[in-house]
Amino acid sequence: MSIQSFINSITPSSDEIEQISISWWNIRSTIESKLDIFWWSKLTWSYSRRTKIKPIDDLDIIFKLKAWNTTFWESSESWRYYVTINSWFENSHPLRNFTNYNYSDGKYYISPIMITNKMVEKIKETYSTTPYIKRNWECVTVNLSSYELTIDCTPYIWVTDESYILIPAWWNNLYWKKTNPENDIEVTNKLNSSECYDWKYKWVIKLMKYRNEYVAPYKMRSYVLECAVYSAIWVNYFSLLNDDYRTILKWIVFYLIYNRNQMVKDIPWYEYLSFWFTDYQWAKYLEGLNKFFKILWIDDDALINYFTK
Repeated sequence: MSIQSFINSITPSSDEIEQISISWWNIRSTIESKLDIFWWSKLTWSYSRRTKIKPIDDLDIIFKLKAWNTTFWESSESWRYYVTINSWFENSHPLRNFTNYNYSDGKYYISPIMITNKMVEKIKETYSTTPYIKRNWECVTVNLSSYELTIDCTPYIWVTDESYILIPAWWNNLYWKKTNPENDIEVTNKLNSSECYDWKYKWVIKLMKYRNEYVAPYKMRSYVLECAVYSAIWVNYFSLLNDDYRTILKWIVFYLIYNRNQMVKDIPWYEYLSFWFTDYQWAKYLEGLNKFFKILWIDDDALINYFTK
C-alpha cells in the first residue's frame, strides 16, 4: 500500500459525508425551531477545513446569535470580551432573557452560559432518550449513540467589520472569546496549496489525527492537535517548503517533543490552548512520540505498518 492509498483510505468519502447529513440537520432544525435567538447555522471547523478522518464521529455546528444593537469590549484579561445590549433596546432585544444585570453600570451583559444552558434544555425536549446532552467547554455536546456521532453546537456573535467572531469562554458567565473559523479554512487551504506545501499539509494533519485517534496512548483534542501542527509549521515555514511529507512530520513530532509547556496558540493566534495532559500522561505521550519519530526515519512501508499493525 502506498502512503497516498493509506491517506485515501482514512479520508471520508462523499457518500459517508452524505450519510451523516440527516443527523446534524435534525439537531440544527431542533435548536432553530425552539429558540428564536439565532439567525442561521452551519457546519464548521475540521469539516469545513476538510481535515477530518473517518469514521466521522464528530461534527461542529455554529449558530449565529441575533446580537444586533450590542456593544462589546475587551476585559482586563486579554482576549476576553464582554457583550452588552445597547440601552435603547434593553427591553425588546431577542437576547434580553439571557443577560446578567450589573447594578454598578446599569448594563445588561449577555451570558454565554445562560444561552448554552437553554440550548441543552431545548435539545433535551426533542431528544429525551439521548443520555448525553450537556454543556461542554464553549459548546453544547450531543452524543447520538444510534449514529455513533457527537455533535458540538456553539453559539456565536458576529462582530461587524472585524476579522473574528465571539464564542463562549466556557469558564465564565460573562466572558466571550475570539475565534475565526473562516480564517482557519483560509490558512489551511493556503498551506495545502501548490504554492506552499503542495497538498502535503492536509496529509500530515490527517496522519497526525489518525495516530492521535488510534495509536497514541492518550488523545489530544482534535483542534488542539491541528493548532500544534500549524504552530510547528509556522516556526520552520521556509525550511520545510520543498520537503517531503515524512520530513515535515519529523519536524512536527520534534516540535511536540520539545513543547514542554504543553500549550499552543490557536490558528488565528488569539489565545493559548492546553494539551490537558497530566504529568504521567505527558510522559507516556512523549514515549510514544519518540517511537513515532524513529519510524519516520525508515521508509513509507514502516510508517504504514506503524499505523495499520
